[in-house]
Amino acid sequence: MKVVDLGTRHGLAITTFLHKVGGFFPDYEGDLSPADCLGVDEDELCRHDLEGQGMSFLHGDMKDSKIWESISDPEFVLVCNALHHLADKEVAKSVLMAALDKASYGVWLRVKSFEDDHVNGEGLLHEHGMKFCWTDSHVSYKCAELFSDIKEHCPEANIRIEDAKRIRHTNDKRVVPEDAIESGSFYYDPLMGGKEHLPLPKPVICEWDIFVEK
Repeated sequence: MKVVDLGTRHGLAITTFLHKVGGFFPDYEGDLSPADCLGVDEDELCRHDLEGQGMSFLHGDMKDSKIWESISDPEFVLVCNALHHLADKEVAKSVLMAALDKASYGVWLRVKSFEDDHVNGEGLLHEHGMKFCWTDSHVSYKCAELFSDIKEHCPEANIRIEDAKRIRHTNDKRVVPEDAIESGSFYYDPLMGGKEHLPLPKPVICEWDIFVEK
């Protein structure tokens, strides 16, 4: 398989990658199709969605190094919106290192923002008593830390970091009160408490794309 997607769920990252690979990795000259792609997920129920799109599926845990025993060397490994769900930063780093080791051409990471600056980070939300819904309950892996770990592991790699998604209004479901009450919901739920609805003076970057070309 040319493309392996870790934590694939319904294959959205693969679909996005196939449409945008020319922009993500401009120097790549190969041809990719759904038949070249494999999604890995712990949920067997995802198999139907992927195979229905002409992709392959492997039932497995991205944290388990044994999954690579049944995967031929891919050109690309995708890890999208997955690292923050893992148990801790060391586990997240081990998954990242495996992806870097196995990909022969490149790695695409899409990560939640844990940047807390007041330029385009969560600091802009703090000014209004709000935060990202994942801030306190998920593994924090900031862009600078990711860049440092990738560069140390692959010193010759070309690394690009670009904003992927932005929040422009506090009514966005990814924005919750700083003192949100636990409601069992990942996204904003009125049970978490009220929040002020207003446009933000500057867009807040909530997700980042990191492209590693080896």
